[in-house]
Parts: sequence; C-alpha cells; structure tokens
Amino acid sequence: MNLYNNSPVDAYYEISTASNQNCGTIAAGATVSLPDYDNQQNVVVKFSGSSSINYFSVDLNNIGTGRALTVGLYHE
Repeated sequence: MNLYNNSPVDAYYEISTASNQNCGTIAAGATVSLPDYDNQQNVVVKFSGSSSINYFSVDLNNIGTGRALTVGLYHE
C-alpha cells in the first residue's frame, strides 16, 4: 500500500490491522510504501497534520491487488 501526501505540509499517519501497526510522517509531496498492508482486510488509515490531534480516518474493509482508493482533503 502506498500513502501519498500531495499537500504542501507534512502529514502524520497511522496504519493498522488486527495484527500489525505502523506510524510516521510523510513529507510534503512525498509517498511512503507499506507493502505489508497489501491484500489485508480491515486496514485502518488515519491522517493528521500533527501527531497529536484531529485524525481523519479511512477503514478499508477489503482491498485487493490492483485496487486504489484516493482520498482528497482540501483546506481553504
């Protein structure tokens, strides 16, 4: 699974399944590759502008090979 940060600021992420968890920061305009989450069920991804507050989360119940989910967050 690849997580993309197409925003102009760094983004903090957490990703997890029932048996695996990872977190980190994606630099502005960068991508992080997390192949351990490919073909997993019930993957939860959370994003925020910092590691402390206000997550936006997406629960991916069943993502298979070759599928993509694009989520866009816009700040005005």
